[in-house]
Amino acid sequence: MLRWAKRTTILIYFIILSVVLTGCTIPIIGVEVSFPEWVPFVGGESRSPVTLKYWGLWEPAAVMQPIFDSFKSQREFVSVDYQVRDPRQHLETVMSHFEVGNPPDIVRVHSTWLPYIKDGLEPLPEDILPISDFVNSVYPVVSEQVIFDGQVYGVPLGIDGLSLVYNENLFDGAGISSPPADWDTFRSDARELTIKNTRGEIVQGGAAMGYGTQIEYFSDILGLMFAQSGVTFKGQDGAVSFHNSLSSDGRNLGVEALKFYAKFGSTEQSYNPNWSNSTQAFIEGKVGMIFVPSYRLNDIQNANPPFTVRVAPVPQFPSASTSVGEKNWASFWVEVVPKAGQRPREAWRLLTYMLQRDPLSTLYRNQAELRGFGEIYPRPDLAQTLEADPRLEPYVSQAPTYTSWPFADMTHDELLNDKVISALNEAVNQTRISSEAAEGALNGAAEKVELALQEITP
Repeated sequence: MLRWAKRTTILIYFIILSVVLTGCTIPIIGVEVSFPEWVPFVGGESRSPVTLKYWGLWEPAAVMQPIFDSFKSQREFVSVDYQVRDPRQHLETVMSHFEVGNPPDIVRVHSTWLPYIKDGLEPLPEDILPISDFVNSVYPVVSEQVIFDGQVYGVPLGIDGLSLVYNENLFDGAGISSPPADWDTFRSDARELTIKNTRGEIVQGGAAMGYGTQIEYFSDILGLMFAQSGVTFKGQDGAVSFHNSLSSDGRNLGVEALKFYAKFGSTEQSYNPNWSNSTQAFIEGKVGMIFVPSYRLNDIQNANPPFTVRVAPVPQFPSASTSVGEKNWASFWVEVVPKAGQRPREAWRLLTYMLQRDPLSTLYRNQAELRGFGEIYPRPDLAQTLEADPRLEPYVSQAPTYTSWPFADMTHDELLNDKVISALNEAVNQTRISSEAAEGALNGAAEKVELALQEITP
C-alpha cells in the first residue's frame, strides 16, 4: 500500500511538472488544473520578467506610458523601454538592424514598407487575435496594407490621409460659398481665387497644385488622382503598371491624370513656385487651397493664421468620367514585431491590447492634451467619437474608401518612397512644360519606380 502511494505521488508530481513546462490543461478527477501568471513557463512561453524595446516616432513617452502601465497591470512581468527615434532614414536603420539580428521588439514603420521588410517580421499569432477579428476591427485599407498570405504583419494606432484645407476668407472674397466636391469645380474655384500683379506674377494662388516637390504631398495628390481615375499601380505579374492602365475605350488613365495635375502649373497657373513651400504659403494667406494630412493641421493652427481655416473631403472626378466610385488617399504608420526580438508573442499581446477601444481612446486623449487633437482612429467603431469635430470629420468620413501605395511624402526613407517621389517629380515637370511629353514622362517614371522596387525587394 505504501509502495502504491509513493508511485502515485511520483506520477502526480510528473503530471504537474509537465503542465508547468508545457502549459497543457489536464483533467484530474474531473477538475482542470490551471496555474497563475507567476508560473515561469506556461504554454511553452516564459513568464519571467522582460523589458520590451519599443522604437516609436514622434509620440513622446508621456503619451505612450499610461498605455504601457495599463497593460502591465494585466501582465505584470512585462515592461516597456520606449524610445523616440529620428524619422530620417528610419527605414534604412530598421533594415540594418534586421540584417545584424539585433532589432527592437516593436518598431513603428510606414505601411508602404511592409512588403519589403515582412521577411524579418513575426506575424500576428492567430491564437492571440484571429485574423477575422482583426479585419473586422479596422478600416479596409489597413487590411490591404498589412495582410500578406493570410497573415497580419502590422497594427496601426492611427490612420491618416489627404483632405482639402482651405482659407474661408479668400473663398468669401471670391464669392465661393462651399468647398468643391469634384475636380471640375475645384479647377474653376482655383481660377477664381488666383490673382496676378501687373507683371503677371501670381500674388495669390488658387490652389497648391501643378508642380513637383515645391508642393508638399504632391505625390500623394497624384496617387489620389490615379486611384480615382481607375489606375492600377501594380499588375497581376507584380510589375509597375500605373503608366499603362487603360480605360475600356483605350484611354491611358495615368497619363490623363498626370496631365490634369500638371495643368495647374502651366495653362491654369494657380500657384507661384517661388514660394518656400505650399503649407507655409497657405499659413501666410498666399494660397486658397492645399491638400494635407490631419497632423499638419496642428502646424497650421499653431501658426495662428489671421483667417478661418476649414477642412473638407477631397474632390472626386465626376461620375460620368469614371466608374471607379469614391476613392480617397491614405498614408499611415503601423507597429510591427521583428522576428529576432526577445519575446515576439508578448510584443504582439501588447500591440493587440493597444488596438482595443479603451487603450486607443486613452491614447487619443493623451495626444489631444498635448497638441489639440490626436490621430484618427484606425477602428470604424470609434469614428462617431470624432465626427463632431469639423477639423477631423472629413478625414473620418473618407477613411472607409482610403487606398494607398508608395507615393507617400514625408516618410523620410531614401530606398522607397523618396525614389518614387523623385521619379514623379521629373514626370510632373516634363508634363508641365509640354503636355505632349506626358506619356513618355510617365513611362520614364514607371521604369525608375520599377527599378527602385526591385532593388529593395529581398
